[in-house]
Amino acid sequence: MERDVSKKVITTDDESIFESHLTILVEMLGERSIYRHLCQKYNVSVYPIEKRHCTEPWKPLSKYIKETGLEKFIFYCGYKKNGEIEATSTHYKLAVIEENSKETVKGDIIDPYSLYQINKSHGFCQMFAFFIATNNTKEFQNVKSFSSSQKEEKRNAYLMNMYHCLKKTIEIIKTHPDLAEEMEEVFEDLKEEDPTQTRWGIGKNMTFHYFMNDINEFQPKDIATYIDERL
Repeated sequence: MERDVSKKVITTDDESIFESHLTILVEMLGERSIYRHLCQKYNVSVYPIEKRHCTEPWKPLSKYIKETGLEKFIFYCGYKKNGEIEATSTHYKLAVIEENSKETVKGDIIDPYSLYQINKSHGFCQMFAFFIATNNTKEFQNVKSFSSSQKEEKRNAYLMNMYHCLKKTIEIIKTHPDLAEEMEEVFEDLKEEDPTQTRWGIGKNMTFHYFMNDINEFQPKDIATYIDERL
């Protein structure tokens, strides 16, 4: 039996149905406490870094890195306000420490956009960064490996990378019921703040369970338009 529209995600603006679902998923995962909770489970550190240090994010952490031997961390950038760093964007990158000595700390930055992720893809960088940090990338194709003439191959790599990132993310949520519970709370908050379904498009009777089942049904063909619009 066809499910009632009140138990579905309704597309908003000019979004595809996939983009509408992805926007909600990323909003739930982007809740700072939830993302940190996820990363902590896999011994991955996440730090806000002042914008002025974002080209060398290990500098403000050098003392801590020297003391602990921290080898890598995920970071995002922002400006300091009232003693706290407020994010200016939700773009997450990975910093890998290459030199840790008494004299200096140096490293390299891995940007998901430069390896696997297509630009302007709704902040899913947080999960690409997470999978890079946890060495869980075997399904991803490095887009740097394609020449300028291999446009179709590169497009398909972006498509399959997005698909695999989505599937891997769903599996992680299934593996950790406590994370799913936290995300469900955010889901209900999003629904409550948008009673007219004009921002998030969550039907008034839709549950988190329905949402997770629906987003798990997407196949590469359902993601194609989303990728093509960003090429």
